Amino acid sequence: GDGGPCLFKPDNEAILLGSTDTRGVSRSTDSGKTYGANVLTYLGSLSTPHDDRTSFMSPIAVGKANTNQWYAGSDNIHISTNAGSTFTNSGVPGTAYIEALHKPAVSIGVSDLNANKLYISVSPFSQNTSTYGLYYNPPANIRKSINGGTSFTTATGTLPDRIFTDIAISATNDDS
Repeated sequence: GDGGPCLFKPDNEAILLGSTDTRGVSRSTDSGKTYGANVLTYLGSLSTPHDDRTSFMSPIAVGKANTNQWYAGSDNIHISTNAGSTFTNSGVPGTAYIEALHKPAVSIGVSDLNANKLYISVSPFSQNTSTYGLYYNPPANIRKSINGGTSFTTATGTLPDRIFTDIAISATNDDS
């Protein structure tokens, strides 16, 4: 298939999450040999336009500060406090946007020093299934949360107007 993000729990390689298209996220407890039902609902459907609110593959992330606190992204942040067994906002995404409606997460970085500090790259593009076109809401941004995704500020600063596909946070200074 297309391949997608997957992560092992930093302190238990038997547990992993894998992301499929349109925010489908599955969990394995046997190192990927088998997967249970999706822990985040797949949003792709011809009858509902909710896949307009996701990147092709939802980013997922966990840091070493709290290996039970996982994050997944659509245009909302989805949080698990039980190593990916369940997530908040697991049904149709709500209205607590990372930045805006139809501005989906592309990548997530979580601090290894503070599980509540995360950086998220958001895209200005999202598909528009009603017109078979695109939503465009510039610019691309890096969003920062210091409270586990409850609120966000823009942290793009002087970075160029580009979509960042990966985020790496320093292990000794989570502000850089």
